[in-house]
Amino acid sequence: RAFGSVCDRKGDDGLSADCRLDDTHYSHRRERIRLAQRARDEDRRRRQPWIARVRACEDALRANRGAPALLHQLAAAYFGRLLEAGGGDPPARLGSLFFEDDSLVEAALTALRGVVDRSDAPGVDEIVGLRERNLEHYLALPFLAGLAECERIAPDVPLRLDGRQTRTALAFFFCGVSPDEPAWYRRLLVSDPGLVADVLVRCAVSALRRGEAHVPGLEALARDEKHAHVADAACLPILRSFPVRCAAPQLAALNHLLRAALRHADRGSFTDLIERKLSRTSMSAAQRARWLAAGFVLSPERFSGRLREFARHGERRIRGLAAFLGDERDAALWFDRLETAGLEMLVRLLGASFGPCDWPSGEAARVTPAMARVTPAMEVSDHVRGMIGRLAESPTAAAGAALDALVSDESLVRWRSELTHAGDRQRVIRRDAAWRCPEIEQVCRTLKNGPPANAADLAALVTDRLDEVAERIRTGNDNGWRPYWNEGKDRRAAEPKHEDSCRDALLGDLRRCLPPEVDPQPEGRYANDRRADLRVACGDFQIPVEIKKHCHRELWSALRYQLLARYATDPATGGYGIYLVLWFGETPERRTPLPPSGARPDSPEELRARLEAVLTPEEARRVSVRVIDVSAPEPAAARSSAGVPRSGAGVMDVSGPALTAEAVSGRTGASESAR
Repeated sequence: RAFGSVCDRKGDDGLSADCRLDDTHYSHRRERIRLAQRARDEDRRRRQPWIARVRACEDALRANRGAPALLHQLAAAYFGRLLEAGGGDPPARLGSLFFEDDSLVEAALTALRGVVDRSDAPGVDEIVGLRERNLEHYLALPFLAGLAECERIAPDVPLRLDGRQTRTALAFFFCGVSPDEPAWYRRLLVSDPGLVADVLVRCAVSALRRGEAHVPGLEALARDEKHAHVADAACLPILRSFPVRCAAPQLAALNHLLRAALRHADRGSFTDLIERKLSRTSMSAAQRARWLAAGFVLSPERFSGRLREFARHGERRIRGLAAFLGDERDAALWFDRLETAGLEMLVRLLGASFGPCDWPSGEAARVTPAMARVTPAMEVSDHVRGMIGRLAESPTAAAGAALDALVSDESLVRWRSELTHAGDRQRVIRRDAAWRCPEIEQVCRTLKNGPPANAADLAALVTDRLDEVAERIRTGNDNGWRPYWNEGKDRRAAEPKHEDSCRDALLGDLRRCLPPEVDPQPEGRYANDRRADLRVACGDFQIPVEIKKHCHRELWSALRYQLLARYATDPATGGYGIYLVLWFGETPERRTPLPPSGARPDSPEELRARLEAVLTPEEARRVSVRVIDVSAPEPAAARSSAGVPRSGAGVMDVSGPALTAEAVSGRTGASESAR
C-alpha cells in the first residue's frame, strides 16, 4: 500500500510503516560510475601524445602528404575497426577518436579523400605480390576509405577514376581488404565487367595457388546475377588454374566456380575443360567428384556412366558428390538442366546413402543446440526429396516409369514411402495433363455410335469391336478360324499361318464394324521409327495394336518392351494400346514360352490373366489385353466324347464349334437384338 501511494502520489495509505532503504545498490552504482570516469580519463591521457602527433601532421594531411601508416590508422577508425572509435557513421567515429576535435576530424576526412589521387598508391602486381607474402600495403584501407568518403558526401555523382586507379581499387577489394560491396564496385559490374573480371582472375589465381580457402568475389559469381557478365569472362580462366591437388577448405571455392560456370560459361569450352581436368590422374577423389558432378549436370549422356562408376567405389565419394549437389540454393540449377533419367540417377546415388531427414521445429529444435543445427545430411535429404518431387510433378510417362523403378529399388527402402506417394501423385498429374475435354458436338457424335472424341474413346471402341468380331466368329457358321490356318488334305488345319496373314484376316473383320472415320492400317509407325502390327487412327489420335502368337518367344516381354515402351509412348496414343494374343492350342510343336515365374498357362483364360497381372494399375487402365482362341476344332466324335466346352468366360473363341442351323439362327438373332 505504501508503494502504491508513493507511485500514485496520492494519499498516505501504508506510509506509517517503518521502511528503511538499503543503500548498497546505490553505492555499487556510484562505484561503477567512478571507475568508468577513471578509465575515460586514463584513455584520454594515454591518447593525448598520439593526438598531439596527429595535430602536428594536420597540415600534411590537408595537403595529401600524410604518412601511410597514419592514414591506415585513420581508415581503420573510419570503418569502425578501432575500439576507441565508436559511433554510427564515419565522422562520428573519428570524432570519438579525437575527443570531438572538429579540426582534426575534417583534416582526417580530407586526407582520406586524397589517397585516391596519390602517386605512391600501388598497382595490381604490387598488391598481389604483397598478398602472396601475407603482407598488406599501408594505403589499402585508406584507398577504399577515400572512395567510400567521396561517395558518402556525393552519393549521386559517379567517381571519376582512371584505369590505374580503378584497377588498384579492384585489387584492394579482391584481396580481402573490405568485406562489403561498395557502390562504386556495383557500378563497375555494369559499366566495365571485363575489367572487373581481369583483376578478379589475377587476384583469385594467386590466392588459390597460395592455398587460401576464402577468395573474395567467387561466391558472387555463382549467386549474384549482377555478376553474370563477370562470371562469363572469369570463371573458366580461374578454373583452368585451379590446383589439381587442392586443400580441403578450398573445395568450397571450387564449388562456387563450377556453379558459376554451369550458369554462365560457354557450354563447349566448359565441357572441354572438364575432360582435361578429369584426365589428370593425380586429382583427389573429393575434387574429382565435383568435376564429374558438374559434367553430369552439363551433359548427362556424356558423363553419367563415369559418374556412376566413380560412385560405386565408396560412400566417401558419394559424400563428395552430395557436397556439391546438396546445396538447396542451387536446386533449381540442377532441376532445370536434368531430365528424367538424370534425376532418377541422382536419386539412386544420393538416396542410397542419405535417408529422409526431418528438420527439427518447435520444442524439438530448442532441446539442445545440436538438434537445431543444420547438417549436410539434412541438406542432401532435402535435395533428394526435391528431386523426387520434381519427378512427381512431371506429366510424362518417363517420369512415372522412373518413380516405379525407384520404388522397387532395394537400396532406396528408406525412401519407399515417399516414392510411393510421389508415384501416386504423378499418376494424377499425368492423367490431368493428358485429359482433353471433348466438345459437346464430339460427345453427341460418340453417343450416336459416331467417331470417338479422344484416344481413350478410340481404345474403348476398338476393344469393343474386337470383342464383337470374336463373338461373331465364334457363334457364326462360316468357320471363322480357317483364315488363321494353312490347310492340308481334306481342308484340315495343318499349321498356323504367318503372323502377318493372321493380322490381315483380323484387319478385314475389324474394318467392317468400325465407323468410316476410324481407319485401321497394318504396321503403324510410332516413336523412334518403331512399327506396331496394327494402327487404328481417328483424327489426330491413334491406338497401337500389338499382335503375338501364343508360342512367340517374346510373348512375355513384348507387352512391356514393345507396346508400352515403344508404341504407347507416342503422344498421339495418349498412352493407350491393345495387346492381342492368338491362341492356336498347346501342342509339342507350339508351346507357350516359360513365363518369368510359375508354370506355363494351359488355357487362353489363364494366359490372359497372367498377362494382365504384369501391368500396374495405371497401365491396366490404358492397356487392354485380349487372347483370341483360334485353335482348330477337334473332330466331332472326339469333341462329343470329351463333353467340354472350348472357351471360357472372358475369352474370345473363334474356333468355329459345330452348331445346328437353328442354334446359329437363334444366336444370330440374339446378337442382333442385343446390338
